[in-house]
Amino acid sequence: MAATISLVMPVLNERALIAETLAHVAGLGADELIVVDGGSEDGTDRAVQRYPGIRLLRTAPGRAWQMNAGARAATGRILLFAHADMRFPADAMGRIRAAMARGVTAGGFFKRYAPSGPLLGVYEWILNYGLLWGLRRLVGTNGLFVGRDHFLALGGFPEMPFLEDWAFGGVLRRGGRLGVIRTPVTVSARRYRAAGTLRQIMVNARVLCEYERRQGRMPAQLRAVYDAARGESCVGPPAS
Repeated sequence: MAATISLVMPVLNERALIAETLAHVAGLGADELIVVDGGSEDGTDRAVQRYPGIRLLRTAPGRAWQMNAGARAATGRILLFAHADMRFPADAMGRIRAAMARGVTAGGFFKRYAPSGPLLGVYEWILNYGLLWGLRRLVGTNGLFVGRDHFLALGGFPEMPFLEDWAFGGVLRRGGRLGVIRTPVTVSARRYRAAGTLRQIMVNARVLCEYERRQGRMPAQLRAVYDAARGESCVGPPAS
């Protein structure tokens, strides 16, 4: 019997794209779809309620808290964490099951940005072949999947205001065998278009370097640096 997969998606104020996103994830073949709303003020949660077959949970804002709540409520043997602005390949569930059957404890996909361009293309290559393939370092926009029991045994995502995916990716790398699916997920380049591609890439690099240099301290201050790239405060996904 094939392993069951629960797809968990944290959302906050994503009304503009939530209908398209729900239609996409509903067609992937996951056994359970869980959307965790962090206090949307634009009607995102109401839009989710209108979509059949989606479990809606509500929490305080904060992606780590939202994803942990979804994971605790999930019934699947495998957890897949998705963002509202990501699109998976049509055979993603089969590829995840095959990877887990080979004995990996967690894994992720290569990614590509849309719309892309020469600079983002180079950045994709660095992230895919350097960070993910070479260093086995997962972030949220890799479409992170993990065995539910393993996830819970590791304590889930660190409940911090920023970079919880980067921190948890480090825990996963030390705690088991990671798999890489080279068929990419497609990630919206909206952050890069809003801030400027080169500027956003430089901010990403600065934030991660500072996080590592400070050994994981000051995530809230680094969030402020990150948000300043677009001139606003938000609690949406980082552009990693």
